[in-house]
Amino acid sequence: MGLEIVEFALAIEKRFDLDLPDSVMATMTTTRHMIDYLIGRLNAVPLAPYCRSQHVFYRIRSELVAANVPRASVTPRARVDWLVQGGPHRTVRELVSNVIRTSPSLRLMRDRHWPRDAVKRIVYKIALDEWALAGFSEDAHWTRDLGLG
Repeated sequence: MGLEIVEFALAIEKRFDLDLPDSVMATMTTTRHMIDYLIGRLNAVPLAPYCRSQHVFYRIRSELVAANVPRASVTPRARVDWLVQGGPHRTVRELVSNVIRTSPSLRLMRDRHWPRDAVKRIVYKIALDEWALAGFSEDAHWTRDLGLG
């Protein structure tokens, strides 16, 4: 698996809040394989034990830690407006907007079903960002047809 595909996999993991095992990535050769795998994983998540507020907290904490806020100071009781000062997010609203924008699972959490078109759109956007490729078919082989190593 080449560097381009590894970076693509890391971007997919971050965007969809899940881990892609190396064994699975080794079998992926087309965008269609990736989309089908993601749909299966995302729609297989059980509905009942999911805690939305916990998910939002961990995503916000991740953003703050990425902005060099000490992890230990990011607790559920911490005043986020104090933590945000001087960081890349000028306001709490900006921080929350960024977390929601970069986490599709928060936007689609109401019905907890991922339509194929939504997953496809996100995967193609990541492919465009990571590979600077557009207009390829879902069945284009990553190494043979797209020249990715």
